[in-house]
Amino acid sequence: MTPILRFVLAALVSFNVASSALAYPVSVSTSGTSAASGVLFSTQLTSFFPPEPTSLRVADGSQACPPPPVICGYLYIARGEAYADLAAGTLGVYVDGYHVDSDGYTFLSHASFTDTLVFHLPPGMSSTQVTLFMSLDADLPAQNIYPRVGGAALIGLGQDASFLYLDAAAGSRPTHFSQVLPVTTTVLDGLPIDVTADLSVVLTLVQTDHGAYAIDALHTAALSISVPAGVTYESASGVFLTAVDEPSLAQLVGSSALGALAAVRHSTKRRRARL
Repeated sequence: MTPILRFVLAALVSFNVASSALAYPVSVSTSGTSAASGVLFSTQLTSFFPPEPTSLRVADGSQACPPPPVICGYLYIARGEAYADLAAGTLGVYVDGYHVDSDGYTFLSHASFTDTLVFHLPPGMSSTQVTLFMSLDADLPAQNIYPRVGGAALIGLGQDASFLYLDAAAGSRPTHFSQVLPVTTTVLDGLPIDVTADLSVVLTLVQTDHGAYAIDALHTAALSISVPAGVTYESASGVFLTAVDEPSLAQLVGSSALGALAAVRHSTKRRRARL
């Protein structure tokens, strides 16, 4: 990925890592810009709750150009979509574009949420470790336009965080990306701790990139949490992970999260209540 793409994606997640425990935002945005004409489309929604919604979705831009033999002409067509759902613990982002002229274009979609948890430990246990997981899946362009395809994912739990970049080098890597991102931290009985999740994708097209391209991570970034038996938690939002099923170990097979899961040796449970 180019230094410019990495800078853009790192800047997007920096706000959420440093966010205040006094607010619990859900944020989604999508945008498209032209090197010659400037902003093509741009929409951002942010909810600070309660009582505002804890789930947001935004879609902007034009319908993507159909594949050949249909010809779009010299009108650039692109769109973006993003959603964040705190109760389901899910994030999704999508961008696509069709390039036929000599201009340069950049398209970006971003989704994030932040909450605060308070863990309650059994008598005699003053602290313990918990692990947060983000299961990632994305379909990347098959065409070889690396490094102009990128993305970033982040999960944070207190002062600890895990971060990774998505990229595609078509022809040498699969076009489907799948990974489980874990972060483990120590929690104390009754003390609040922030949880953050963030997902972004970016597509940059230049003159030589004629054709249709898409980054589809719209059905991805599902969160789950692993805690020891007897440990419960409450969320400041009152909804964190309340609309999810128990995670399946089969979903973690072949992922880096298996090692983390084995290391903590915790039973994976989802505990939720309203503060």
